[in-house]
Amino acid sequence: MNAPRFDAFSRLIAARLTRRTGLGLLAGASLPLLGITVNTQSKKKNVTLCVDGQTVKKPKKQAKKLQKQGAIKGPCVVTTEPPRCGNGGPCTVFVTSHSFTGGEIRSLASGDDRCQEAADAANRAGTFKAWLSFDRDTPFSRFSNVAKAGPYRLVPNGGDIGGLPPLVATDFADLLSCPGPGFICLQSAINRDENGQSVPAGPEFLVWTGTLNNGVSSAQTCSGWSSSSGEEQGKTGRSDQLDIGWTEYGPSSCDQRHSIYCFQQAT
Repeated sequence: MNAPRFDAFSRLIAARLTRRTGLGLLAGASLPLLGITVNTQSKKKNVTLCVDGQTVKKPKKQAKKLQKQGAIKGPCVVTTEPPRCGNGGPCTVFVTSHSFTGGEIRSLASGDDRCQEAADAANRAGTFKAWLSFDRDTPFSRFSNVAKAGPYRLVPNGGDIGGLPPLVATDFADLLSCPGPGFICLQSAINRDENGQSVPAGPEFLVWTGTLNNGVSSAQTCSGWSSSSGEEQGKTGRSDQLDIGWTEYGPSSCDQRHSIYCFQQAT
């Protein structure tokens, strides 16, 4: 083949290659414009799981293994627990609307029952116990989770105008913070009953406690709250007092009728 014919042949081959390459490039560029995608690499789908409270994504094979170990398919469901007594929420305290002789209380456990009955009747949520002592059994030893109890607040009523009810004490230790008479113990007197109604004030309106201001049991407990004899006495407090008088006001004969304080228990 002579030189002129070889040059013509070379130009023809080059032109054809250029056209084919161009068409290929044009076709490749047009696929995205037509909404067509080409997967050059297959992707493995991950499975969403809830593992020990954490949402994770794992390959299918590993996900099946984790499910056999207790993982739940799908994202974790996050729930927000409302604050409760012992978890940052208020602990309710009230004085009973009913009064009892010393013997009508019957025992510390029955005193707790009196509080729970009053709370249930007023639709107060939670467990309630009486602020009563006998011998070595005191609110400190009988109440639940005192380290996390509080803040203590009164039962709400219309006088709060939609706000929080009055604060009695920030925590359990605050209830026993008085060094002596004349010093303020409580931030608010415990002067509302289980229904939120204000109770009468005055020295004639007493509350059975059997508990001294330092939390120790008094020697005067109406024989462990089993006696209604006029010859025996029980220690009382006053629901209108902020100093030690709220729990350690004075003795009263066991045949007299007085209310009791009730405290919601921390959980």
